Amino acid sequence: MKADNSEEGNQFLNSEGFDDLDEEEEEEEFLFYTNPCKHSSNIVSQNWVLLDNQSTVDVFQNKNLLTNIRDSGKVLKIHCNAGVATTSLVGHLPGYGEVWLYEKGIAILSLSRVKVRYRVTYDSQNGNKF
Repeated sequence: MKADNSEEGNQFLNSEGFDDLDEEEEEEEFLFYTNPCKHSSNIVSQNWVLLDNQSTVDVFQNKNLLTNIRDSGKVLKIHCNAGVATTSLVGHLPGYGEVWLYEKGIAILSLSRVKVRYRVTYDSQNGNKF
């Protein structure tokens, strides 16, 4: 599945290229496409956590917010306008659970994953607030 949208800031999951992977590689390979600013970690505070309705994974850059940081044994590839970033590190976000750690990025929680754990509401008539 591949979305075609040229607007900056949109994120895409792409399974293109998985046809070539054998069964073992397929279980260890993730693709996450995003198109933020090239230097978004310099613009977005390390203390901010963005709730993203297009993301399919949870990624953090601030290891000080995580506990039990370790190698996952899997690889996450993040494709963006700055190129491809990879990480195999995960950590525990207290009150939430396991998230990927990529220290050169930004903190993103996937709305689809958050709503599995918590009820999420949005009010478009009262300040556009979650």
